[in-house]
Amino acid sequence: MEIKKEYEDSFKKKETIPQEQEPKIDENQRILDLLNSKEASLNTPPLPPQPEATQVASAASAPINPRTGLTNVETALLSPGEQAIRLKQRA
Repeated sequence: MEIKKEYEDSFKKKETIPQEQEPKIDENQRILDLLNSKEASLNTPPLPPQPEATQVASAASAPINPRTGLTNVETALLSPGEQAIRLKQRA
């Protein structure tokens, strides 16, 4: 009987999970006040002038085989189902 009592007590200990306490409203208000205060604001210098954007040269596309409608690489590497999907994407 003593073992059963210890067994039940161990379950009771496991069932009581400590719950996290929410911070008090005063603590939350203190944090908000700090964030809104001048202490929290940082004066950062402006960014230096940025270079103008340039156009990127487009990569040359592989020639499409007129018989299959796919490139040689697509024909070699894609399964027939994937080839069908690729053809639908091009259409």
